Amino acid sequence: RPNWANLTRNITVPADLALHADLKVDPPKISPLDGPEEGGPLTVSVNVTNKAYPGRVTASGVLVELTAITNGVGAPAPIDGLQWFKGGSATTDTTIPAGTTVTLVLTTHLSGQGNKTLQVCVRDSKEPYTWVSDNCPRIGLNVRPPGWQPYAIAGAVIGIIILAVFGMYARRKIKAGEWRPIRGRRGERGERRAEEKEKPRREVKEEKKRL
Repeated sequence: RPNWANLTRNITVPADLALHADLKVDPPKISPLDGPEEGGPLTVSVNVTNKAYPGRVTASGVLVELTAITNGVGAPAPIDGLQWFKGGSATTDTTIPAGTTVTLVLTTHLSGQGNKTLQVCVRDSKEPYTWVSDNCPRIGLNVRPPGWQPYAIAGAVIGIIILAVFGMYARRKIKAGEWRPIRGRRGERGERRAEEKEKPRREVKEEKKRL
């Protein structure tokens, strides 16, 4: 008989509340409030709290992610800058002790115009995945056309109108015989140049005959 055997059982191992940070992220705020211009700067600020618990460890490996969601499809949004604030003052300390709230201010820019949803996820690198349900709040915003776009469109329309008017004016002038087509002018110039080149050759031939 074998002196060993296998026993398979499902065992739930709960996370030790004193060994992991547990972050909570409040709904984000954005500036400008009416939404950014496409490609323009957008500031996002969120309050992040490491929930209080006796003996809870300090969050020391905080990860921040931004996601822009358009029509249900998400894509990473770039984080151009990230500043931490504790007690209203900027700090280089990127840890969050238990029972402490910090403010994170991010700068980003979005591509594509229209209504979008911006998701901000903040979690600790050792935070259990079952605790991150309140780590990723969202906010809706509208990405407006860039400020130069209306002027560019208006300029293009005006340019097309000017070209159309000039084309009609030139056509009338050509029909009236006051202007000649560009091709005709080029042809005349070519003929004149050819005649100028041929004249010296004829004179040289005549001199040879005389000699």
